[in-house]
Amino acid sequence: MRSQPHPTGDRAQRQRACLGDQLARLRLALHVDDGGAVGGGLKGGAVVEPAVGGRWEDGAHLPSVESDVERAQDIASNRQMLARQAAMVKTTKRGIESLGQAEVKELLVILKADVQGSVEVLRGTLEKLSTEKVKVKVIRAGVGAIAESDVLLASATQADDLSTAVVIIGFNVRPEARASEVAKHEDVDIRLHSIIYKVEEEIKAAMIGMLDAIEKEVILGKARVQEIFKVSKIGTIAGCRVTDGVIRRQAKARLLRDSVVIWEGDISSLKRFKEDASEVRSGFECGISLVNFNDIKVEDEIEAFVIERIAATEL
Repeated sequence: MRSQPHPTGDRAQRQRACLGDQLARLRLALHVDDGGAVGGGLKGGAVVEPAVGGRWEDGAHLPSVESDVERAQDIASNRQMLARQAAMVKTTKRGIESLGQAEVKELLVILKADVQGSVEVLRGTLEKLSTEKVKVKVIRAGVGAIAESDVLLASATQADDLSTAVVIIGFNVRPEARASEVAKHEDVDIRLHSIIYKVEEEIKAAMIGMLDAIEKEVILGKARVQEIFKVSKIGTIAGCRVTDGVIRRQAKARLLRDSVVIWEGDISSLKRFKEDASEVRSGFECGISLVNFNDIKVEDEIEAFVIERIAATEL
């Protein structure tokens, strides 16, 4: 039986150069993905390199690329698995809207309020909403603003179990600045209320699949009080600088002192350089007066918001 002739001359050199290029590309990919160099095809793990110009020297033992191809496939599969795991963690970060999904069986609540009496009333109200299908459990309750530690607890808890959803409820309090930033980054659901029955109504509606009937508060912006002006027949005008978002004349407003809600109502007037303004954006100064409220102090914060009816996309 005649053996197959070996390619010689320019043809052999071209084949060797092509094989060298393919192997080099494979090894470069493996080096990047696997964190280090990959051993060659020679026995003992020695790396075989092509000669200058991308050609293999005549008589050199050409390494087999089969093991490198298999390893590249293993690395690709591992990367796909890691991507799926990361996506799964992201999708398990769920708040109140996830109630109604078949796998969600428990709502975990972090509760913060302005006074201890409100904390106790809300805790009892929420835990009484538990049913056979969905349990409501308060995992942390306290007095004061929503802190970064509250948000981190919610984030860690909601990514831990597919059968749970987590929400932070603030009653007459607001998140600290850092807590708001972390909540956005971690997709933590924070619900803010000032009326107890509204808290109960929202949770109950979500549990029975009526989330589209819930009114959602949207914060437009915040302004810091820098000066106070007393004007006869008008009352107190707060000289403010808008620190975040936008303040709109037709929006609702609340006054915050040390992150605790002091007053809530309508904006009486919004001025910019003594002229009426429909809105003032972040970075600009303005004058704000509030309807039937004059107890404004320097360093208070005025928060503008609107109420929107948001239809749930899924339950």
